[in-house]
Amino acid sequence: MNFSISPEYMRAWEQHAFSKGVSSLYLMEKAARASLEAIKSIISYPLADKCILVVCGSGNNGGDGIALARMLADEGVETHVYILKEPHTYDAKYNLEKLKYTNAKILEKAEFVNYDLIVDAIFGTGLRGGVKGEAANIIHGINSSGVKVLSLDIPSGIDVNTGYAEGAFIRAKYTISFQKAKHGLFFSKEGAAGEIIVADIDLPSIYMPPITNLQDRAAIMHQEDFLSLIPKRNPYSYKGDFGRVLLYVGSFGMAGAASMAALACIKSGAGLVYVLCEDKVAEIMQNSVPNAMCVHEKPENISLFALGCGIEENASTWETILELFDDNIPSIWDAGALNLLAKNPIKLGERAIITPHIGEAARLLKCKNEDIQNDMFSAAIELNSRFGANVLLKGNSTLMYDGKHFAIQPGGVSALAKGGSGDALLGILSAIYAQQKGDKPLIAMQLASYWLNLSGRYVQQKQGSYSPTTMDIVISLGNALTSIKG
Repeated sequence: MNFSISPEYMRAWEQHAFSKGVSSLYLMEKAARASLEAIKSIISYPLADKCILVVCGSGNNGGDGIALARMLADEGVETHVYILKEPHTYDAKYNLEKLKYTNAKILEKAEFVNYDLIVDAIFGTGLRGGVKGEAANIIHGINSSGVKVLSLDIPSGIDVNTGYAEGAFIRAKYTISFQKAKHGLFFSKEGAAGEIIVADIDLPSIYMPPITNLQDRAAIMHQEDFLSLIPKRNPYSYKGDFGRVLLYVGSFGMAGAASMAALACIKSGAGLVYVLCEDKVAEIMQNSVPNAMCVHEKPENISLFALGCGIEENASTWETILELFDDNIPSIWDAGALNLLAKNPIKLGERAIITPHIGEAARLLKCKNEDIQNDMFSAAIELNSRFGANVLLKGNSTLMYDGKHFAIQPGGVSALAKGGSGDALLGILSAIYAQQKGDKPLIAMQLASYWLNLSGRYVQQKQGSYSPTTMDIVISLGNALTSIKG
């Protein structure tokens, strides 16, 4: 399983490598070479008839840009370089001297039109605070140019840990992150990082320092991880082996939420699915999801309790929740259940999972939406502490936390940006967690998030990003899984 890292961890890794004799100039050269290869994949060949602007700051991120400009010029690209301030690091100064022996043109005034690509090498991972002054003007000029932008390591102005931007920030089409992805790329303001490219620059893994801070690393599930960890199905098993899930979801007028959650649960492999609901909802459920059993009271021997989407948010519902809830049984809390929990805070226990989006998380922590968006990691830690539960926090990307480790599911599937996606996720997660017998909640959260994204991408490829419904994505869960198994 791969992972993203904090900038503090990256710096510690680099410093350890430097102390063992790894050359910083060598790493800069590798970063520039990786950026050149990325550009070759971004813009059409041949490079020689292209014109590229590289905008550089005074630090080593600017040094990466200067080294890249030298390589672009060597490839025959018409290369223009604008340097905001004279380089102040040895490596950047060294590369500037080498650049002067190429055909690259160093500009005295920056203009941003008539380019095939602009490379943002203004600020790297060390930026703290907002961007102002000339740098802010340059960033605004780049953003308004209409030219595609490739950012080196992080879009300038974006906090590499949180994705927050206090002032001006680059809106990149692509970002190339060196050696490992950085946390802030996945939660960047307004999706500023664009498409994320991770490039190995030969920083030796043997010099990776130990993890001393929980926020230093977050796991990122890849296809091979998903296929190896998804619950296996013995051909000689029976329905009881795959979990008995009780869903307390839906209400009159919100029966669709119950239908999507129940169907997603069944399509994700749950053995038995019960839906506790009123008669009007039951009539709809029996037609839309006949495999689900509608009940008026809690069945015996359930293996998981999931609740929230589409329920009425009132005192009577909360009383029912307290009657149904047992902290010895794995539970998943979503939507309306979270809003009721915000008004009636209780400890849920280490077998519970809460799945808030930004607004629900803000209500749970009694803060503003911006406070959550500006630091998802701290929000997840506080949610875990306050409610004693595992956390699946939904934003641009999904952040997961079990009190010991973090994981990220990158976003970027616009077909999922519709009502009902949270209901589908609740159903998928319920099925997987039940099949796991309520063990390894972090793995269950990763698997469910990955599968939902996988099915979203699968349907989006067939229908485009506008037309898919959440029900289309739920129905395609099996086909999406089969497509990668093949």
